Amino acid sequence: KITATAGSATVNGTTTTPAPTASLTVSVTLQPTLVITPPATPPSAGLPASFTFAVTVPTGGSAVRSLRVDWGDGTSTSLGSVTGNAVVSHKFALAGTFTVTGTLTDAAGNVQSISTVVTVIPTPQPTILITPSPVPGHVNTQTTLTIQVILPSGLGVQSLSINFGDGSSATLGGATSASQPHVYTAAQTYTVT
Repeated sequence: KITATAGSATVNGTTTTPAPTASLTVSVTLQPTLVITPPATPPSAGLPASFTFAVTVPTGGSAVRSLRVDWGDGTSTSLGSVTGNAVVSHKFALAGTFTVTGTLTDAAGNVQSISTVVTVIPTPQPTILITPSPVPGHVNTQTTLTIQVILPSGLGVQSLSINFGDGSSATLGGATSASQPHVYTAAQTYTVT
């Protein structure tokens, strides 16, 4: 029987027939531990999600040689030698359920893998509100269209444009709100996008 903790253990053996006895000293080194903490809320496809990889090396334990992360989506990242917490950002291209696995190798060559499951939700879409003034509009007079973009957390506007529905349009840059004047020259119903 061998009972071992960090440090040394002694193994003694004897036989039932008269024979020599022997002693053997075995050194035992504790392995580092790994804990993976996924984002607190489900990440969105195409947006960065932060994961914390917490590596603890016990006193007298074997140092970390490498930590490799398999994201479960066909990609992986090598974090090298990690001690303490490593916060790593990853973008999942598609929505779905993924098993994220961290594989830790210590200096003694011991390998351990820890996994966590993360559910990635579809990318939220912005809400765009267009309000004309005055209502109803009048032919050959200015109508002001007020545009407001309501963005989900983590998204920004790269480009905003308005199509007046009469063959003309305007580019408004990266604004999240704008007022755009326009004059309609014919009496009819227009779809503004």
